[in-house]
Amino acid sequence: MFRSGIIAVSMALMASAAGAQAPEGPVSSDEVIVKAIRPAQMRNFVRQLAEPGKQDQMSRWDGRVCAGVIGVQTRAAQALIDQVTMRALSLGLGAGRPGCRANVLIIVTPDAATFTPAFVNQNKQFFSLSEGNGNALGRDAATAFAASSQPVRWWHVSQTVTDHGQVLGQSDATVGGDGDFSNAQVARVTNAGRLRAGTRQEFNRVIVIVDSTAISGKPFPA
Repeated sequence: MFRSGIIAVSMALMASAAGAQAPEGPVSSDEVIVKAIRPAQMRNFVRQLAEPGKQDQMSRWDGRVCAGVIGVQTRAAQALIDQVTMRALSLGLGAGRPGCRANVLIIVTPDAATFTPAFVNQNKQFFSLSEGNGNALGRDAATAFAASSQPVRWWHVSQTVTDHGQVLGQSDATVGGDGDFSNAQVARVTNAGRLRAGTRQEFNRVIVIVDSTAISGKPFPA
């Protein structure tokens, strides 16, 4: 039944794609043209947005979203914060109160090509480029992020939590001379099994860098 269901859904999606894409120019009666995004393109796009961790799981928000904006006037910054907040609320997430610690940081700069490499190099822990500070795509991806010419670029950091929301990796464990651990973190997992993982990936922070020169002339809401 499961395989049959997958086949049925796949055929329905193919039919929807075919119906949604109108052919350009005259088409003969025995020719069918389907224009759609390739699966590899979709996977790559989703990966860019939602797969910052080293674990084989997609990350998600599971708490409050608090946006912070640097580099624009107060009125414009508040408009950006309000838009992020409204989008979070529309998805059923919580929104941080005024003065909350930002976990979505938007930085606007007129010269992102110069700013970004220096910012990443000076804030390696913030980008999770050191051990024990969250999950991210790693140094090679950070190098590509810093060298990107995109008008808007983003970097995600996730963290591993248990099914009860306990953050893993926050421990002051030490090893004594006899090999015994002390102050080790204790985590209890109740739902581990073959059908469900006992841990999940949650977004911890997102850094978005906007090149104001590159987006010059674009409408602000965009």
